[in-house]
Amino acid sequence: MLNFNCKEYQENLKNSTSFADCDRVPVPKCAEHQNYIFISYSHKDYKKVYHDLASMYEAGVRFWYDEELTAGRDWDAEVFKKLSDPHCSGVVFYISENFFGSESIYKEILTTLGKNAKLATADDAKNYFCVNLSGKRPSVLIEGSFVESEECEQFFKDSEETLKSCLLDAFRDKATYIPFEAKEHINKLITQIRRNFNVIDLTGDDASLVGKYKGEMLDGKRNGFGMCEYENGDVYLGEWKDNKYHGRGELTYSEGNIREYLRGEFVEHKAHGKCTLKFKDGDLYEGNMTNNEITGYFIYTQKDDGEIYEGEMLAGEKHGKGKLIYPRSSDYDYLDGEWLNNNACGEGTLVYKDGAYWKGVWERGKKKDGFGTIKYDNGRVYLGEMKNGAF
Repeated sequence: MLNFNCKEYQENLKNSTSFADCDRVPVPKCAEHQNYIFISYSHKDYKKVYHDLASMYEAGVRFWYDEELTAGRDWDAEVFKKLSDPHCSGVVFYISENFFGSESIYKEILTTLGKNAKLATADDAKNYFCVNLSGKRPSVLIEGSFVESEECEQFFKDSEETLKSCLLDAFRDKATYIPFEAKEHINKLITQIRRNFNVIDLTGDDASLVGKYKGEMLDGKRNGFGMCEYENGDVYLGEWKDNKYHGRGELTYSEGNIREYLRGEFVEHKAHGKCTLKFKDGDLYEGNMTNNEITGYFIYTQKDDGEIYEGEMLAGEKHGKGKLIYPRSSDYDYLDGEWLNNNACGEGTLVYKDGAYWKGVWERGKKKDGFGTIKYDNGRVYLGEMKNGAF
């Protein structure tokens, strides 16, 4: 984030006259073990997309886009290398008329869906969501901008599905997307990224910052109870050992941070043990953190929609056994079962408020065809083969 001024960049971006001459947002540095998100967009929409990338960069989101490609390199090979990498946690699509009129983007979409036979299988599919740049429904954008692609159609030669029907299903109107012109869309975008992808450092690490310290000392080091105010506005109040957070403490984040506070146990400057992590949007994680990661059993409350997840998590994502409790306004009561990468995946039971339930196998958050059980609100129970969630 050094030498990059987000607001200044966004102001200069307004005066840009062409994609070729536009300054690029730096691609954040990413350690070998860290995940990132892939940004898929049309170069014709660069002003809106780069505006968001600047805000993501400032918020500490780890992302990759085609900024760092150089002339003479195989563009397709490099893009798909990044897209298929195991550390690519998912994709953000910036959809528009330009987006759905690009054959190269079709290949990115098919790879994300695990339907690009040359580069990916269904097991390689990625999570994704969209930012809608146009204000039109996705189906309208596809119908109005779709172009034929012989290269992409070959992936459907042995299927009843076509490229166009695949796009309509993947970007159906009820799919998750954020309107670009919506009020506070940047905050909603960062929140959506945080909830869907493990690409933001949830706890922060200010070990490299000296700050202003007031408290107990031993042998010239911070030992005991003390408070440190950092230059970025963060404040730590709690126990120390050899200049590191160690024991009970609370880290309160600066005004511009998406986090509000982290309260709990620290070991060697990392959150480790029983902790509570609260975000500015009201989201709350309560559980046992492991080396600064939300890994283990947690209660995760989403403030805006009222959903509560109680169960196992891995690196900030729903992973393992868990129960998702729906808000009062929902027809559903809860979904109890197995989770993978934030989606219901494996055995699971969806219970309705009226007592009815659907029990079967889930795949990437959807009911999977196969054997299952349905109990209706009249008490009747059916067991057998199901397709599209019904017998």
